[in-house]
Amino acid sequence: MSDNALFTTIGNSYTCEVPEELHHGHLSLYPKAHLLLFLPNTPKPALVQKPPNPSLCAQNPNLTLPPPPYLYLSPPAPQPPPRPLRSRRFRKWADSGRHYDYDLFTIGAGSGGVRASRFAANFGASVAVCELPFATISSDTAGGVGGTCVLRGCVPKKLLVYASKFAHEFEESNGFGWRYETEPKHDWSTLMANKNAELQRLTGIYKNVLKNAGVALIEGRGKIVDPHTVDVDGKLYSARHILVSVGGRPFIPEIPGIEYAIDSDAALDLPSKPKKIAIVGGGYIAVEFAGIFNDNKGTLEGFSHIMFATGRRPNTKNLGLEEVGVKLSKTGAIESEPDSSCFDGGGALAKTLFLNEPTKPDYRAVPSAVFSQPPIGQVGLTEEQAIEQYGDVDIYTSNFRPLKATLSGLPDRVFMKLLVCAKTNKVLGLHMCGEDSAEIVQGFAVVVKAGLTKADLDATIGIHPTAAEEFVTMRTPTRKIRKNPPSQGKTDSDVKAPLVFDCGAGNQASDLEELRFCRAWMVQVSYRASVELEQKQVVKSPFIIIR
Repeated sequence: MSDNALFTTIGNSYTCEVPEELHHGHLSLYPKAHLLLFLPNTPKPALVQKPPNPSLCAQNPNLTLPPPPYLYLSPPAPQPPPRPLRSRRFRKWADSGRHYDYDLFTIGAGSGGVRASRFAANFGASVAVCELPFATISSDTAGGVGGTCVLRGCVPKKLLVYASKFAHEFEESNGFGWRYETEPKHDWSTLMANKNAELQRLTGIYKNVLKNAGVALIEGRGKIVDPHTVDVDGKLYSARHILVSVGGRPFIPEIPGIEYAIDSDAALDLPSKPKKIAIVGGGYIAVEFAGIFNDNKGTLEGFSHIMFATGRRPNTKNLGLEEVGVKLSKTGAIESEPDSSCFDGGGALAKTLFLNEPTKPDYRAVPSAVFSQPPIGQVGLTEEQAIEQYGDVDIYTSNFRPLKATLSGLPDRVFMKLLVCAKTNKVLGLHMCGEDSAEIVQGFAVVVKAGLTKADLDATIGIHPTAAEEFVTMRTPTRKIRKNPPSQGKTDSDVKAPLVFDCGAGNQASDLEELRFCRAWMVQVSYRASVELEQKQVVKSPFIIIR
């Protein structure tokens, strides 16, 4: 159409009625017209009185045109594909006579609750999550979207680990020619302000993740009224399923003077850096904070702060769990059988409930790390577990001074350990203590998870010079354990996957002898106790479905 005078720009707040054969599904924003015409290169919708050239009609050039007016607009944009069939599968499977406000209601927006809610929404379920207002220290009235890991655990702790490592790096730099006119100073308030700003950014990201998935976020404290009802600050919500994912809090024993102690929450949000701090505990939290606050001045007497790192307890108090028949242990953990409706993984839970695909989390070959200084990383079996389950095991170890330490003059060491099934050549476990061990083990975790062999590692070219290349250049076993006759060695199919992983580097006398070259205080830590404690928190986490 070349006669622009015929075009009259129109608004976009009306409806349009057109013949059924020309219906394109995009009619809700246009005025009433007798005919809807889709013509190329139409810049704006236009209502015209003059009939168009039939040959320009996108639908039917031979159509007998009705009386004017006519609506011209460009061809509609392609519509997004319909929701996947998996959501329809859930809808069909979940049909029942009772109406609920939501298919799933999650109490707690930590890592597990957010993941389960997001997956369930993607599978077609209607989902809501309730969470307390944001705060850096948790309480009965404060929490925040993101939970312990994002707001009061992994992330802020790792930021403080980074901050504390600079002191060691300043010392290392002297051997590389760096000189400082004055001793570097640290501003604790700047660290805290930047850390808190990052936590605000992350909690905002988690909120957007829920919003983009179509999950309703309700701020307040949730309490279970019955198996299908949750009370959030006086307002009731019904749900087909209720997910409790409230995480845990630091545990401090009730002893005289405990009011003067702090826990890990408070240690991450102190107004000033402690001058002298005593840490009670020997698990991974205690070891990590010892590295953060350590100033390498030796053992001190007389302390400005005392921190208790004596474990964590489930956050199940006053949730109404007992009223609906859920049994709790003395520590507040939910007691459940392995085949009950207790799940320890958000994705597995969502698949089980909303895809009708019963799924259990796979705890085999889960890598873990202790962000101590130096850090520890591990994946797979420990030496004891490997010998118990497979009998014949080849043990490869490497203990060396990293390249960076050759010029710094500092006594830093790296220790690596590889456990291999002698019968199948399969890699059973991989352990490391030294700089960047968590990053290195994360990459090599694929070896254990995928069931690769020592031959696969031998065939891999290492990047030189790196510490990680040691894992692909270990050629000769340090020790060989032979407990089974050749015909009785267990194969992979004979072995049940363990549910508890620990860092085996500190369990053998020979390994302790090698580890003494690392910073001495590291050898005194019971890695087994710390990692088993962490694993038990996962297995016993308050993460349950009440049908």
